[in-house]
Amino acid sequence: MVEVLNRVAGPNGGLTPLQAIRQECLDCCGGSANEVRLCVSKSCASWPFRLGKRPTAELRAEVADMVLHPQERGITGREFHENGGTALQAIKLKCLDCSGNIPSEVRDCKFTSFGLHPLRFGKNPNRVYSEDAKAALAERGRQALARMRSLPGNEPSNPDPGASA
Repeated sequence: MVEVLNRVAGPNGGLTPLQAIRQECLDCCGGSANEVRLCVSKSCASWPFRLGKRPTAELRAEVADMVLHPQERGITGREFHENGGTALQAIKLKCLDCSGNIPSEVRDCKFTSFGLHPLRFGKNPNRVYSEDAKAALAERGRQALARMRSLPGNEPSNPDPGASA
């Protein structure tokens, strides 16, 4: 379990991912909470999160068979949520959709005043972790990398970079 020490006011005013999605949905619907509630854009990755809350089973079921934008990814709502789809991941998909499914365009995005901009990589810059939590996250990353490298076909082509051919 990762311990988050506190939230700080970040570039998007310290909004949580759910709050940022809610604000973006309100902006999209001209500030009308009723329009957000009635939104029919179910292929939008943030649709289940539009109310600023984690989606219920009923909301997830409504988008289960929809292909989420960007459609080139071919991810259905069911696949997204079964694989632990979070508000941050929905923001990442939304940014990919906006950029024409080109990750470098997401990285180089110039819409810095946009509320989702600081969250576009699927990470929350407003989180501050304790030193123990940072060490635990780093160790978990090292273990995941070691597991990936041990899979067949993922061996380095030249395990000893100092060796000459």
